Amino acid sequence: MRSITDHLTLLVDLLKRAIGVHLDRQARLRPHVPTMGLAIDYTPAPTPPGPTPLPQQAYELLWHRAHRIAHRFLALFARWQANTLPTPRIRPKTTRKPTARTTLRLPRAFGWANKRLPEAAPAAGYLEDLIVNRAAELRPFLQAAPQAGRLLRPLCTALGVRAPEYLTLPPRPRKPRAPNPPKPRRPSLNDPTLKWRDWELRAARDSIKKYGRG
Repeated sequence: MRSITDHLTLLVDLLKRAIGVHLDRQARLRPHVPTMGLAIDYTPAPTPPGPTPLPQQAYELLWHRAHRIAHRFLALFARWQANTLPTPRIRPKTTRKPTARTTLRLPRAFGWANKRLPEAAPAAGYLEDLIVNRAAELRPFLQAAPQAGRLLRPLCTALGVRAPEYLTLPPRPRKPRAPNPPKPRRPSLNDPTLKWRDWELRAARDSIKKYGRG
């Protein structure tokens, strides 16, 4: 039986191979555009329905992310076995300053990579087998190294694998909302301080009888 590290290395290699196969297929299926010197009316084929296509740079970013996840996971597991993990520190929450630079970001929808990469199905199966069937071995490691869970959760989201309870984060406490201000009291037709005129009182009663109180 493979170790946890071998299991994760294999599923990351399968994901990286799926990305390579997908990019190679996209390059081969890219339509040939005739040169301007040919009198040919070129009409591109309609895009089939499905998820919004991603640029090649997004798949390259996913490839590098998966490689980095495997590298960091193996390093943490080796330190855990050697009992050299650093003591986790609680860092104060800081507000990030907005920057003008725009960077490429991967989608965050559940299963986004599995829907765009049919070749990634074996990797998703290996990931589900790792976090479900190897939970007894994985749980003590994640308890000692919570940062390893931060590496696995993005893979679960990308490949459409439901994370088990021991891998999910507790819900964030909601900020208390300010109570709603009390609604103003509706004027009563019998309030003597309003000093209704007779015709106003009759019109108001007829309106309430006909349309009800708004």
